[in-house]
Amino acid sequence: MTDTLLPITDISKEGRLSYIDKYKVNVQLTLLQSMDSLEDDFATNDQFMNAFGSHDSAVDMIINLFLADGFNLEKAPARDLSLFSMPHYWLKYKTGGRLNTCVSYFGISEEVIDTELNGDPIDDHIEYLAEGLREFNQCVAPDMVGYWLMANKKLLNENGALNQFNLCYEDVEQKGSEGKKTRYKADACFRYLYLFLNIKPKLIDNGYIDAYENKYFVRGKNIPQYTSDQSEDHTKKKNVREVIRQIIDKIQEVDCECTVLQACLIRTMARKSLVDLYEFEPLYKREFGDKLKSLKQIQTACAEELI
Repeated sequence: MTDTLLPITDISKEGRLSYIDKYKVNVQLTLLQSMDSLEDDFATNDQFMNAFGSHDSAVDMIINLFLADGFNLEKAPARDLSLFSMPHYWLKYKTGGRLNTCVSYFGISEEVIDTELNGDPIDDHIEYLAEGLREFNQCVAPDMVGYWLMANKKLLNENGALNQFNLCYEDVEQKGSEGKKTRYKADACFRYLYLFLNIKPKLIDNGYIDAYENKYFVRGKNIPQYTSDQSEDHTKKKNVREVIRQIIDKIQEVDCECTVLQACLIRTMARKSLVDLYEFEPLYKREFGDKLKSLKQIQTACAEELI
């Protein structure tokens, strides 16, 4: 049975490339057969067609998704040929679970995701941002992606990415006061940086890093504060805030030798209002508010290349 299902034994990008080279015809046929089953489900089939264009184009697009650097096979529902018999999974994966919207908040063309780095800094920036956004989109509420796009619109524009990123944030642009939008944009940028800079391995584990991630990187309701629905007691809240303070300190350390792209992303995050949004205790408000402010000031010179 295992041989019949053609197991994917090497989950690395090279292993996935080898798998497609060896079993491409099997994969293509499995995809086409699975998409035929959607024709009886008119609503889902329409969503699928909106996301992929057609069944024929979907075959190539799904294979490209499977081969993309950001694809994590460990999180996929199967590690064999049956993975390609799951059109609902690929639809959800491509749209980030946000259907019937303007290609979700995460409308990044396949050309961006699958571009090979060619040494050009602009292409590198788009590639890195696309990879980061794909991961970000999988674990936060849709509005958070919209706020991130709003905050980084100028950066994307200067990198020539506006034509390749389907920016769609009109919904969040109309929500709340300017002050609240500023806070949520900073929050989105802060969470994105946590993933983009791979901060977690740099933290001292106080036993609540998982609690921080479960709060801010598990999708809950798409309403402020855009966190998961888990319950928190006073102790957990206090220790999660300690994790956030650590993250700010680690971003400061990155700032000392950051790339231009990292500098730009740090600048869009650096808002003193985060200490209020994260409900810092009075003892830490001034200290970490000043740290956030200094991040924005320090980055000005090196980030002028892009924004």
